[in-house]
Amino acid sequence: EVERSVEVSLGRMVYFTSGVESLHGALPVQKLSESKVPRRLALAMWYVFDPALEEFVPSFQRVENDASRPRRGKPKKTYDPNDPEAPKELFVIPIPNSLLESMETLLQSMGTFLVSKQNTPSIGSWKVSRYGDDTLHVLFKDHSAMFSLDFGVAYSKSRDNMADTSIVVERHTDGNKPPSLPYQLQESVILHGVLDELEKLLTNDASGNGQINFIGAAVEKARNTL
Repeated sequence: EVERSVEVSLGRMVYFTSGVESLHGALPVQKLSESKVPRRLALAMWYVFDPALEEFVPSFQRVENDASRPRRGKPKKTYDPNDPEAPKELFVIPIPNSLLESMETLLQSMGTFLVSKQNTPSIGSWKVSRYGDDTLHVLFKDHSAMFSLDFGVAYSKSRDNMADTSIVVERHTDGNKPPSLPYQLQESVILHGVLDELEKLLTNDASGNGQINFIGAAVEKARNTL
C-alpha cells in the first residue's frame, strides 16, 4: 500500500534513509503523447557513515612507461611497488600479429560475453563497463575488488615474433583490504570462462596450426596461475 506519493518536478531531489523503514519504488512513466516515447531520467546517490561501506574508485595512474617497448601496441603500465592501490597482474594473453586488425571486434565480443555473466552466480554479481577505448572493467557486487582486461598492450616475450600485442588481465582493490573470499572464489570461476572464450575467439581466426598451438599454450599458462 502506498503511504506517500511524490510528484515529479524538474530538478526535484528526494532523499531518505535506506532501511526497511523507507521501502520505495517508481511508478510507470505516463505516456502524454502518442508521438513521444515516455522516459525517466534520474540520478541516484548513496551516502554512508561507515567508511568500510564507501565505494572506491581503483587507481589507474600510469607511473612510467617502458621505453624498450615494441613498435606495435601501447606501452605496458608499470606501477610504484610501494603503492597499495597498484593492480596485481593475473595473466597475459598474447595476440598473434595476424589478428591485430580484429582487436576491436575481440574487445566487443569479450564485452558481450562478460555482460552475459553479470548475473552469475546470482543477480547483480558483476557489473561490466568499458573504460576508455580498450579496457573492460568487471566489478564484483561487494566492491571488495574488480578485474580488468586491457587490450592492445605491447608484448615482447614472443620468441618467433608471432605476437607484438597482448591482453593484460589485472586485479584491482582499494589498497586498504584484500579481496573478499566470495570475490576470490567467483573471480576464479569467471576468469576460467574468460580464457575459454578467448581461446575460442582467437583460434577461430587463427591461421595454421602454429598459431593455434601458440594460443593454446598461452591460455594453458594463464590457467595455471588461477
